[in-house]
Amino acid sequence: MSSISILIVLYNKKISQSKTLQTLAGHNLSSISLRVINNGPEFIKPEGELWDNLTSRIDKVEFYNRLENAPLSQLYNQFISENKSFYYVIFDDDTDVTNYKFGNLISLNADLIIPRIYSVDDNSFYYPIEQKEVVASERSVDATKVISISSGLALSSKFIKKFLKFYNTVFDERFVLYGIDTSFFLRLHEISKHQEIDAICSFVLKHSLSRANKNISKFREYERIYDAALTAKYYPNFLAKSEIVKIFLYYMYKFKFIHAYKLVNCYMTGRHPRAKNNDNCL
Repeated sequence: MSSISILIVLYNKKISQSKTLQTLAGHNLSSISLRVINNGPEFIKPEGELWDNLTSRIDKVEFYNRLENAPLSQLYNQFISENKSFYYVIFDDDTDVTNYKFGNLISLNADLIIPRIYSVDDNSFYYPIEQKEVVASERSVDATKVISISSGLALSSKFIKKFLKFYNTVFDERFVLYGIDTSFFLRLHEISKHQEIDAICSFVLKHSLSRANKNISKFREYERIYDAALTAKYYPNFLAKSEIVKIFLYYMYKFKFIHAYKLVNCYMTGRHPRAKNNDNCL
């Protein structure tokens, strides 16, 4: 059993283009297992100088092509269920992990370790957020209130056991892209009412955040619509259903009828177009 299992999901990148893999190569990789998933759209071979560097220093390396652009929530859950480790760490493909201290994870011995997220798009810290304020130092955080993104999360095996007492899966598979991280933390809030969770903010990651980038594609615009619809349906305490009405009226006013249709359809069906029909409730 590896001490730390790492998952990195690539999208529309070659191995050599991934900032995460580039900066991971600068670490001591003993007692680490690595799973890399190419989530499309083109087939790639696990090869090249960077890949050889990584595989020569890691005991267990897995590489998969998933050209169907599989839901991230599904990939995360499979990664957790198919590995046995003390810590499970999830990364996007564009994260600078230079300052991520893998060697300190075990000694921290926390249920959940949440890094501070620094956006390279506008040179600002965005996460984690606690009581509507960005956490400005490395410290313990309140598991009933903290919100962050999934990239860089370190989940301990003991935390996963606690989580699965309440939910069928760690990540809500009704979400595909956006909303995976928010729904995870909303579940965490609920679990923390019944079970003590030791959550720590530690390390700094440099990351490209879509929320800090004003130029988004239509694909990502639609994904945000699905996120809003599903969050309002399944987590109404976080996003009130009345907010969906406001969003719908905004799209109608702007003559964005396709947007309005996608919003209503996703809310009514309760399903993302690419998601499995899972029951992930308490």
